[in-house]
Amino acid sequence: MRVYISILYLMLVVALSANDKFSKATSYLAAGISMLYGFIDEVHQLFIDGRSFTVNDLVKDAIGVLVACWLVNAIYFNKYIKSR
Repeated sequence: MRVYISILYLMLVVALSANDKFSKATSYLAAGISMLYGFIDEVHQLFIDGRSFTVNDLVKDAIGVLVACWLVNAIYFNKYIKSR
């Protein structure tokens, strides 16, 4: 299972939070950057012997990032959870 793209998103979230720049907009930007990196990684695999570009991997990367983004946004921005 490829989770390193989701980990990239989480590291971007931590970096943004540490610098007081984290918001919903920057969260979505970090998710977009992470998915773009996943796409670039797949493209570069076209030039590596024994590796291949697969749409299946792109979908897995995108789903992983979207799930991580949803969880971060649900926990960080949800007023119900914050008030507890």
